Amino acid sequence: MRQPNYYLILQKINSKSWSSFLFWYGLFFGLSILVRLPHFLSRVFWFDGDEAIVGIMAQDLLAGKNFALYFYGQGYGLTIFESLSVAIWIKILGTGIWALRLGGLTLYAFGIYFLFKGLKARGRSELFSFLFALAIICFPSWMLWGAMVRGGYVTALAASFFLFYLISRKIYSWKNILMISILLTIVFDSHNLLLFTLAPLLLRDWILNKGSWLRLLVGFGIALAFYFLLHSTVVDNGHMYTPWVDYTVAEFPERLSWYFNGFLHSYGGFYYLGYLFTIPIWWKYLMMISLVIISILTLRLFVVSYSKDKLFLFAWIIGLLSIIGVCAIAVGYSARYLISFFTGFIFLFAFYDGIFVSNKYVKNMSVLVLLIFMIGIGIGSKQPRDWYESNAHCMKAIDALHKQVVKNKIKAVFVTDELKQWQWNYLYGKDIPANPFGYQERINSYLNAADSIYRNEPGKTAIIGNWGVFLNMDSIPQFNETRIPVETKYFIQPVMTSRYHDMGYKARGLTYSMDK
Repeated sequence: MRQPNYYLILQKINSKSWSSFLFWYGLFFGLSILVRLPHFLSRVFWFDGDEAIVGIMAQDLLAGKNFALYFYGQGYGLTIFESLSVAIWIKILGTGIWALRLGGLTLYAFGIYFLFKGLKARGRSELFSFLFALAIICFPSWMLWGAMVRGGYVTALAASFFLFYLISRKIYSWKNILMISILLTIVFDSHNLLLFTLAPLLLRDWILNKGSWLRLLVGFGIALAFYFLLHSTVVDNGHMYTPWVDYTVAEFPERLSWYFNGFLHSYGGFYYLGYLFTIPIWWKYLMMISLVIISILTLRLFVVSYSKDKLFLFAWIIGLLSIIGVCAIAVGYSARYLISFFTGFIFLFAFYDGIFVSNKYVKNMSVLVLLIFMIGIGIGSKQPRDWYESNAHCMKAIDALHKQVVKNKIKAVFVTDELKQWQWNYLYGKDIPANPFGYQERINSYLNAADSIYRNEPGKTAIIGNWGVFLNMDSIPQFNETRIPVETKYFIQPVMTSRYHDMGYKARGLTYSMDK
């Protein structure tokens, strides 16, 4: 029987490692962009302050100013891979949101490629492996976050899929042990919650494939040594951010209810920090259907699995539930942390991928989930990335604000909405630095530059921010008369007085002094 032309072409591509990599990686990268176009081309296409920090780190890399392994201003959140990726795209496209988004998707597609390779190494067909990869490209929890560089999330996912590939090859040479150890450290150091459900499955495959216990212990030791080596590079300047924790047991039931109330928002990416956005009703029900199917498949897997596997599945379930429990006890409600909860199901079905091909009803249910995920592509234009909602087109609005600042011949700006300064400084800070009315920042260079201009040329400084966030300055006479609205989203106060300036510091609980 003669094989189809497309099959022969794939055979030829796969016969050479580099051509195979370029083809499949390019395909997954292109698909990752394509399915996100409804969001990318919408008015809500935007980036947040933490993403801007990674962009600034990339700019500093290109300028030869700094080579930071961790997120600026903190000793955690392994960010070097994200800043390197963004730096490449800044070099190609220039500073902007596209460099951030493509930087994130470059790493995301890298992970998808190794997920695909890992499934093939486990004996799955090329078609099955591709469809599984496509489902993850469209996975609701990662539709936004797969394109976000935000302090380690996409790094952790890419490293997790690389780990999956190495384990699936069943080769436990010392070279592979070293690579596995390093990848474990990267996952832990980037987003350690992902390990809660990944670790039991990795251990399962190691034992099933008769991996050496001695090499496992040595590998764990290498991982610890590499972790401490990485953290030896962190310099504490006395103003480091630390993870926000608020341990409580008394409030656990209430906090747990917050997570359940925001469960679908976390699953579908309809949140910004602690703010929950309205989910279109049709997509809400489709997400619920997909979760029900995933739960049924998980339950079936537990029922039909061997007794030895039940132990690992039980450990996986404990890890899954502990993510919510730890977050509820330690940090209150933060929707983004549940991304590790939902990613746990990706790991489960990747390691137990045989359930998709062993039963036709399971295959049909799996295809239905894939179809639901693909329908969800169209929801991208309804997912804002800013707590301050307006009808403005996000990128056009910030561009209009910048033009207004330039028109008024302003050399530096003070920002009323904290965190907005990072977005401004990434886009325009090189020429017009921003200060959030503070003395210490993640990146003090912009803050100090803006303050220096105010001291020497106060008339060349202005106040900007979200329309409606004025730090009580709107109570000062004349402030309302001279402020200018921009695109229904922002404002500029081109008239800077010492009273306006000092009020900004007072609202932050600070007292400005020219002698500081």
